Amino acid sequence: MTRQTVNTLGIALAANKLSEMNANMTFIFGYLQSTAKNLDNDWLGRAGETARTKMYQVFKGNEGREEVFLGYINILDKKVNPDYAESEDDNKKLADLFK
Repeated sequence: MTRQTVNTLGIALAANKLSEMNANMTFIFGYLQSTAKNLDNDWLGRAGETARTKMYQVFKGNEGREEVFLGYINILDKKVNPDYAESEDDNKKLADLFK
């Protein structure tokens, strides 16, 4: 039987790194969005309207990206690591009963 191990420290580090990346992307998108809003009055005509529409679609997509990241980070932090550690503790306690 193949032995499987779970690197709980690696999972915690990955969740932390994803959280940092998410925060950086959110900051950058926020900066781009505020810069774009400052340009709204300068973009006149049909081409400007098209550019604004496309740009705000990208910003709206960022909200979905952030939700996905936060959900995945939450699963790693709140579910995968704690449940694995608890299961391992339970398994060790059961194994000790048979010694």
